[in-house]
Amino acid sequence: MKKLIWSTVIILFCCIGVYLKFYNNQENMPTGCDEFGYLNLAKAFDNKTVYKDHTQRPYLNELLDTLRDSDIEENEIEWMIVPHAYYVIPNTEKIINQYPPGTSFLLSYISLPNRKQMFSFLAIFLVLTLPIIVLGKSNGLKAGWFYVALLLFVLIMTVSSPFLTELTRINSLALTFGMLIAAGMVLEIKPLLSCLLIALSVNFRVINILMLIPLISFISWPLPLKKEEMPKLLGIGLKHLTITLLAMLPYFLYVYFLLGNPLIPTYSSIDTATTINIFDNILYYINLSQGWFIFHVILIFALFTFFYYKKINKIMFLKLLIFPIINYLFFIFHKVQINYYPYASSFILLGFIFYKLKCIYVDEKYYKFIAILCFIFPVFILLDGGFQYFSKTHKNFHEKKNEYLALCSYDIVWGDILSGTSEYVCDNNGFKYGATSSRARILALKFLQRRKYTQAILLNDNLVAKSDIINELGLYDIKFHLITDKLIGEILVID
Repeated sequence: MKKLIWSTVIILFCCIGVYLKFYNNQENMPTGCDEFGYLNLAKAFDNKTVYKDHTQRPYLNELLDTLRDSDIEENEIEWMIVPHAYYVIPNTEKIINQYPPGTSFLLSYISLPNRKQMFSFLAIFLVLTLPIIVLGKSNGLKAGWFYVALLLFVLIMTVSSPFLTELTRINSLALTFGMLIAAGMVLEIKPLLSCLLIALSVNFRVINILMLIPLISFISWPLPLKKEEMPKLLGIGLKHLTITLLAMLPYFLYVYFLLGNPLIPTYSSIDTATTINIFDNILYYINLSQGWFIFHVILIFALFTFFYYKKINKIMFLKLLIFPIINYLFFIFHKVQINYYPYASSFILLGFIFYKLKCIYVDEKYYKFIAILCFIFPVFILLDGGFQYFSKTHKNFHEKKNEYLALCSYDIVWGDILSGTSEYVCDNNGFKYGATSSRARILALKFLQRRKYTQAILLNDNLVAKSDIINELGLYDIKFHLITDKLIGEILVID
């Protein structure tokens, strides 16, 4: 009971400290792609409209028919009449959110006003609890170096990139950190459980399915294979496959009900495209300016140290290297370059290192020192968070929401990163002005104008210059007037 109380206190200190530290980062209404995409999908889970047209565009079919009858190409339509994170499936009347459901589903269980601020709390809670749960029945401080390393890593996450960045914004990475660490911890001793944890993370980031490939080498196959061993081999394979499919079932059901086929990717063609500029990608990802690459290098060096001191053998060292090799190979051939893409393999390697630290014998004379460290790190995290929180002034959800009320005067808001903010705050419709051709957006503007929809174009949140927008509207005799909002800037209102 005493151990449980202390563990609870330590976990709460860390989680509350992180919550306080990043509260200011999570105060604002969601903008851009990821934040709006995940939070708006969470709202759809709230409203039970995930598989319906939760973007609420009653004019959609008629507008699409008008654009297509005017020979507007699908790539001119796909991203124009939606905010970031959404797109129109080509040659259909269906709009979907491109992201997998895991992050949004978990966030939907947190009340809307607190949802964004609780993200970092939830991420750190999973980082601390999942590895401790899979650790099993360890005799307290006999696994002391593991506890010290885990708490030290949480501290590092709160002060250092690349982890720090993921705690300051809504994303699909942070909620999988704990799953992947836990998967790495049981990689050698319980590969079936590791398989379950990695597969669960696929519900948050689909590409994590790649990490199941090197896992195959950790399964205890009956080798050398003999004819009489075939039933056993098939049984082992079937068991792991069943666990994998069951863990990924939420994602497959989500895609099936959304698209009618569980194997169709929800991401648009831009995000799934491959590239021939392989050399550019190599220079981008395998680069000492990239935090995730540096983290991989540090972890591989630590594993090499274990190998050098005979804590792991050569075969194990090489098998572990397969995780980052497969990870980086995939993204080297992937067209879109995002710095965090190869993150997953690093946390699996980290988890394995944690497990090896847990196996290192701790002499009783170090128990007190370990206990002190296990208390100091959470206290530092809590104090740091408290100082960060109380050194700033804060606004609650409704106060921040009211800052964007100027957007709520219109049915349609044309912009860029605030197009999603408008939908989230006002439940109106966000369009992206710069994501299409001049001809396509003029057709859409006139279509909506004829049907008496009020429209605004955000001049300070746009990929098209103000002068070009004004010239374009003048060329097609579309009347407008300008107003200014303190936060949003200049708003061009279609008359």
